[in-house]
Amino acid sequence: MTATRTHDLAVIGGGLSATALACELGRHAGPAFRAVFFNRADLGPGTAYAPQSASLLMNGPVRAMSAVPGDDRHLAHYLVNETDDALICRARFGAYLRATSANALAQHAGLSHERAEIVDIERIDAGYRLTDERGKRHDARNVVFALGNLPPDDRFLPESVRRHPGYAGDPWTADIARFDPTADVVIIGSRLTAMDTIALLDERAFRGRVHIISRHGLLPLIEDTTVRGVDAGTLDLDTRTPYTLLRSMRAAEKRFSGDWRALAEALRPITPAIWRGWDNRERKRFLRHLQSMWAVHRYRVPPATYAAFERMNNEGRITIYRGRVVSGIARPNGITLEIQGRNGAFTLHAAYVVNCTGPNANLRTVAHPLVQNAIARGIMRPDPLALGIDANDDYRVIDAGGNSQPNLFAMGPLLRGLWYETTAVNEIRQHATAIAAALVHGDASMLHHAS
Repeated sequence: MTATRTHDLAVIGGGLSATALACELGRHAGPAFRAVFFNRADLGPGTAYAPQSASLLMNGPVRAMSAVPGDDRHLAHYLVNETDDALICRARFGAYLRATSANALAQHAGLSHERAEIVDIERIDAGYRLTDERGKRHDARNVVFALGNLPPDDRFLPESVRRHPGYAGDPWTADIARFDPTADVVIIGSRLTAMDTIALLDERAFRGRVHIISRHGLLPLIEDTTVRGVDAGTLDLDTRTPYTLLRSMRAAEKRFSGDWRALAEALRPITPAIWRGWDNRERKRFLRHLQSMWAVHRYRVPPATYAAFERMNNEGRITIYRGRVVSGIARPNGITLEIQGRNGAFTLHAAYVVNCTGPNANLRTVAHPLVQNAIARGIMRPDPLALGIDANDDYRVIDAGGNSQPNLFAMGPLLRGLWYETTAVNEIRQHATAIAAALVHGDASMLHHAS
C-alpha cells in the first residue's frame, strides 16, 4: 500500500499521556504543524478511566489530577463544585480527559485522531513508517510512544486457562457484571487493582466469596487526601542506598508528630533523583526486597473503596493466601489454580479468576504487536531492569545498538526504569511539556526531567 503524506508527528496511544501532549501541542505548535494520534477508542480515557462505575475512584485528589501542563486548576474548574481533596470516580475523570483532548484538537487544525491501532514501525529516510492493523501505512518525521500501562503478564498460566470464559486477564476490560453473584472469585494480586475489583463486585451486589492470592499478603493502606507532604529536606534522609533510606525514614517517623502519609508524600518529588543516584545493583535490591513495602505506603486506597473490602471481610467472605500461582487447570465449572504457599503447595478452585498482578513492564514478554515488532526491528529495547523502555534523560528512545534516536520519544509508564516515578499525573505533565518543547522549538534545555 502507498503511505499517506508525512506527518510532523505520530503519537501512539490515546490515554492520559496523549491528552497532556495534545494540550501542549494545541497551545504551542505553529499552524503548519501536523500531528496524528492513533487510538482505536476516543482520546482521553484510555483503558483505566473508561469503566462506567461510580465505585471505582481515583487514588489522587482533584488538586493533583489536572491533565493540562501549566494549569493545576484545570480539573477543578471543569468539575466546578468539587473540593480540592475530593476523590472523583474514574469514569468522571475519563470524561474529563475525553473533553480535554477533544478541546485540544479543536484548538489546532493540524491535530487529528485516527481510530486505528499501530502494529508495526520501521525506519525510513523521512523518519518512521507506521502500519496499522488494517495494513494502512502512515509516515511521520517524529513518533511518540504513549502506550500507558500494558496488560498484566499471565504467562504463568497455561493457554487453556487464559482462554477459559471464567478468566479475566485484564481487570480493566473484564465484564464483571456477567459474573454469577453467588460464585467464588479468585483475585491474583492484592494492591489497588485488586481493591478496585472488590469494590466493583460489591457494587454489583456480589454475595459469593473472594480469595486473594498475594506473594507478600500486603494490602494498600488507606488514603487521606487532607494530608500534605512535608519538606524532605527537613527529614535528614540518607538516600545512598535503599537500606540507608529505609533506616533514615524509620528514624524520621519516630521524630515526626504528624500523619505518616506526609512522610510518604515527602519522597514523591525527590524519588527520581534518589532512583538516579542508585546504580542498578541497588535498584535491584530495592525491587527485590523493599518495593512491596513501599508500594502499599505510596499507592494508597480510597476510603470508600477500602470500605467495600472491609464489609466483605467482616462478613467472612474474603480470604487472603500468601503464595504465588504456579499453574492452573481449566475445568467445565471453573478454574483450579496450583499455588505455592509459605507452608507448601495447595490448590484453589473458583468459577472466576481475575489477574490483578499489575501492568506488565517487561517488554520482551508483552503481547502487543507494536512492542514485539519494534524490539525485533531493533528500534527499541527494554531497559536493563525490565521496567519499561530504554531511553535517555531527554525522553528519546534508545535502539538495540545503544543509540539515542533523535526523532523517537517515549513518555509515561514506559519510562519507569529511568526515574521509577513516571505514572502520576504530575510526572506525565512534565513529560508532555518537555517533549512538546523539543518538537516545536527544539529546546534541549527543557528536556531534562525535573528531579
